[in-house]
Amino acid sequence: MNWGVQGSIPSALGALAELRSLYLQETNLRGSIPSSLANLSQLRNLGLVRNRLTGEIPTSLGNLSRLVQLWLSQNQLTGRIPTSLGNLSNLAELTLSDNRLTGEIPTSLGNLSKLAWLRLGGNRLSGPIPSSLGNLSNLSILTLDGNRLTGQIPSSLGNLSKLSYLSLRDNQLTGEIPLELTNLSSLEFLAVDGNNLCAPTEPRFRDWLVRRRHVFGVKNCLRLLRASVDGVQLTLTYRGRLDLASRPDPDDFTVTVNGSARRITDVGIGARAVTLSLASPVSSADAVTVSYRPGEHPIRDRPVHPFDQAEAEGYVDREVANRTRPTGSSVHFQPRLLRASVDGTDLELAYSRPLDEQSRPAPGDFTVTVNGSARRIAGVEIGGSAVMLRLANPVSPADAVTVSYRPGAHPIRDKPRNEEPPVKESEAEGYVDREVANRTLPTLSIGGGQAAESRGAVGFTVRLSAAIGREVSVRWSTADGTAVAGADYVRSGGTLRFGPGRRYRRISVALLADALEETDETFTVTLSDPTNATLSVAGATGTILGGEAGSMPGGPVSLGPDGDGGYALPEGAERDRTEAGTVAGTGASGSGGEGGPASEAPLERPSSVAVDGNRKLYVLVFGNRRILRINLSTGRVETVLDLSPRIVTVSRRVGGSAFGAQPGKRGVAVPEGAGGVRRLAAFDSPGALPGSGEGWAPSAIEDPDAAAVTMAVDAAGNVYLADAGNHRVWRID
Repeated sequence: MNWGVQGSIPSALGALAELRSLYLQETNLRGSIPSSLANLSQLRNLGLVRNRLTGEIPTSLGNLSRLVQLWLSQNQLTGRIPTSLGNLSNLAELTLSDNRLTGEIPTSLGNLSKLAWLRLGGNRLSGPIPSSLGNLSNLSILTLDGNRLTGQIPSSLGNLSKLSYLSLRDNQLTGEIPLELTNLSSLEFLAVDGNNLCAPTEPRFRDWLVRRRHVFGVKNCLRLLRASVDGVQLTLTYRGRLDLASRPDPDDFTVTVNGSARRITDVGIGARAVTLSLASPVSSADAVTVSYRPGEHPIRDRPVHPFDQAEAEGYVDREVANRTRPTGSSVHFQPRLLRASVDGTDLELAYSRPLDEQSRPAPGDFTVTVNGSARRIAGVEIGGSAVMLRLANPVSPADAVTVSYRPGAHPIRDKPRNEEPPVKESEAEGYVDREVANRTLPTLSIGGGQAAESRGAVGFTVRLSAAIGREVSVRWSTADGTAVAGADYVRSGGTLRFGPGRRYRRISVALLADALEETDETFTVTLSDPTNATLSVAGATGTILGGEAGSMPGGPVSLGPDGDGGYALPEGAERDRTEAGTVAGTGASGSGGEGGPASEAPLERPSSVAVDGNRKLYVLVFGNRRILRINLSTGRVETVLDLSPRIVTVSRRVGGSAFGAQPGKRGVAVPEGAGGVRRLAAFDSPGALPGSGEGWAPSAIEDPDAAAVTMAVDAAGNVYLADAGNHRVWRID
């Protein structure tokens, strides 16, 4: 928003010796920050956010000994952060984010003992995070994201006992996250994604992490420990347990033997090792190296809450320990089990070499257990490099399966080959309780529902036949029967997600009340496009019961989150109803969605929801400072009201009169076209403005604690914000 102020900041402002606050936000100012501002010895607050200021931050600003707030974010400032800012002993808020600042973070910032906010994200800062920041005992917010910081996270950050928000994402940080962060009992937000960091292995780190409210990018370490080769089998042993569903391609690896590439015929995944099968064996004296470049299906670790799934990093020309024994006139290459997997009744044992199809192992040579109990084997087949066991009964998706093999009278053998040197036929070795990857998919089914118009919604239960350790998703949509969308119910749809371990989800389709007495009417809900599951019952009927004319629940309705990134309408107006279904949100944080379906609009930290008397749903999305208005008749987002903070000192008109900003008063100005903001209580400073106020909104909007602002809507569509941080109530019309 351009408030009519243009040009550069006048140097003459430095002559205003008694000036205590100077806010010039989003006023299209250009040029540099005049060094004369350092003459304002009484200045407490300096805000120059969202302009086009260029040049360096004047070193002389370090002389403003009484400064409490210094906000210079979202400009085009360059150069280094002046070390002199470390002299501002009264500074509580330092915001320099989203500029073009370079160089290292000054260690002198660690002297700011009263600092509560330090925002340096979105610059080009380099070098390490100074350990002196651990001295900021009053710090509650630290954002260093989107820079080029290197090295490790300093363990001294574990001293910041009041820290609630820490964002280090999108830098070049490496190493382990320091275990000392577990001392931060007040931390609610932690973001370290976009770096090359991994979590400590100590159990207390995981115990601490699961108690944090928002965590992004924390992964276990998945690194190559050692590599060895024996004949045709090259084994890569990793730190961490591997996801048996990983499917790296042979072309992702390069193996050299005495400097020449050796072809890879197969890749196997075990609990902690990747096995590469070579096209021809290496000799005992060969020098072997291996390289890995992650491809479309990289090596991953096993997903474990609350960690993000980690991908194994690539490497080049890692030396391989050659354990191939010297041979005489002939060699033996024993078939080795690479992996075992099961899907329903089919249990496949994949071996390292082609097998002799004349082998006739008996079902009694194998033992398969399902959840600790033996499962009968109905038959055994051999083909290619695999043995297939046919189970008498299928396994379920969540079953834990193991397989054992004890060679009998007719053991598994490799296929005879005529090669130089001669290769003798070998028998496969036995094994006990090898873990089997369960690839059996669960099934999805949906049950029908019914409700009277006055109940407000029809509920449908979607059931997963078994819980599994990865996310299941399925799309859903409504279709007319005798009931018509927009007249009888809200056309709805979206993606339903089952988190790991979850078996049931609820869909609610909102009903539209009218004044007519009608017979029963129906519509359908259809499931489609499942992932990690198959469809058993893909459709269900919703029945709107006829009888008395319906009515919407009276008065504003306050709603709660559904636990998967969206907000839900209650199935009915009764107090004892607890089932809910998602009507807004995708399950992932983000922004956007205006004019589109509410079920596809990303929400970042929605904190409050209300409904007016015209079937309009209002969602306060605290994470990106917006209010969404959703038309329940169409299921679409109609309006997005931006509440992004804007601090102003220019005059604006209210009620036909022009008023100036109050000295020392900060707030949020609503952008043009979004409606006015009026505070329902007078200013608490001397000389308060007359009337209903001049357009201030609560400064608590900038506080990361969503609980500071809640919302309600009256029947006329006026939005009320309860601002706990400023002890005020605001109205937006």
